[in-house]
Amino acid sequence: MTTNPRGRYPALRGALGGATAVALILAIPIISLGAFHGDPPDENHPWAVHDLRRPAPSVVTPGPKPGDPPSDAIILFDGSSLAAWETVQRTANGTVEIVPATWRMVDGALEVNPKSGSLQTKEKFGACQLHIEWRTPVTDHKPKWGPGEGNSGVYFIGMGTNLWGAAFYEVQILDSYENPSYPDGQAAAVYGQAPPLVNASRRPGEWQSYDIVFHPPKFDATGAVLDRASITVFHNGVLVQDHWLFEGATGFGRRAQFKPHPDTGHILLQDYGIPIQFRNIWVRPLPARTAPTPAEVAATRQQTAAQIRAEAQQAGGRRRFLLLLESLVYADDSATRTVVNESLAALNVEVTRMGEDAIKKNADELRALYQALKYCVRHKILAEPIPALGVIEQKLQAAGIKLP
Repeated sequence: MTTNPRGRYPALRGALGGATAVALILAIPIISLGAFHGDPPDENHPWAVHDLRRPAPSVVTPGPKPGDPPSDAIILFDGSSLAAWETVQRTANGTVEIVPATWRMVDGALEVNPKSGSLQTKEKFGACQLHIEWRTPVTDHKPKWGPGEGNSGVYFIGMGTNLWGAAFYEVQILDSYENPSYPDGQAAAVYGQAPPLVNASRRPGEWQSYDIVFHPPKFDATGAVLDRASITVFHNGVLVQDHWLFEGATGFGRRAQFKPHPDTGHILLQDYGIPIQFRNIWVRPLPARTAPTPAEVAATRQQTAAQIRAEAQQAGGRRRFLLLLESLVYADDSATRTVVNESLAALNVEVTRMGEDAIKKNADELRALYQALKYCVRHKILAEPIPALGVIEQKLQAAGIKLP
């Protein structure tokens, strides 16, 4: 059963019906026409292009200088505490256990305690932005530790004691300053898969930085890969991995393959037996990259239309009329459409009766109405013919007023 528009919008009919319709419509100050600018919502997009009703991004305050954590960052290490970390340690009998952090703090830096176990975050993360600074010991390329000089790594999706402490996706840390190594194993490589685009390494003993954006893979119920994991890396401010799509979990000496795993895991720093130092570590969890489904788009459009109609109930005159018209841009509604059509009929009568002086006096308001109606016709929100549209156009041109 169609809702009775008189019952649903009683005040609207009083404002837009009868001889005072246009007087009341045109008496209201002009409102933003953002609703009638840009392609409208569709089955894949809940918002119009340039939509002022689209939720604004939350405000994040950047750090005072490059590399400083922004206001929404989770601080993992700032030189004062190891509270965010724990050690993944293999026991003598070959099992894995989690123990309190075993690495040491040296002059405000976090330093590997060689052979004590890798460090992992207590908290689990999925998609994230990670900033980390690190430096390798000064050796003058007379390796104390063999070919793995300055070796460590940053891993994502660590499993703790599950899967024997495995972590799936590594960005290599290595002293790669004038120090050859296999390309897919040098600093900033996606280990075993992708060499960095360039070698941006500093000298041993100098602080270096990684800024990493990581997205985990997605699997279906059978374990098939729906969306490969990806990573973007800046090494010392230089882009070295440009949205690399992982071929699978990283590892030594073997082709990568994906294994189903949870969406989140620990961030892990590798103990390779070398006293690498770290500082200024922070992370920002990121939202999922998935686009909304058509059902979710439709639900958002219905919700937005309902909110606009609620605004219309509290408004009057032209503002109420335009709000109801705007609501039809997001989702159709028979009662609203009935009221809009009746109001357009009344508008046609009243504009027809307006003399040239009244047209000039209300030119801005009439131009705004004309623009909104043209938009709705162009995008098939209103069906032609719209007599009021033709009358407004004719009256504006006759008064020498330029159309929008």
